[in-house]
Amino acid sequence: LAEAAGQIAAGWVGAYPPGIPLWVPGEEITRSMLEWLTAFLAHGGYVRGLQQGKVKVIIQ
Repeated sequence: LAEAAGQIAAGWVGAYPPGIPLWVPGEEITRSMLEWLTAFLAHGGYVRGLQQGKVKVIIQ
């Protein structure tokens, strides 16, 4: 996940609950988003949009 900082998202990623997307396609993935996501996962949170702990990004 750390390598995704500064990259452009190719897909949706959302935390459940509350079910609100953390980022959407075309949005820059920031370090603060990744820090929040990592902490959420560490506390047992469920995240939709990850594939084997990885995110899809647009290759620039």
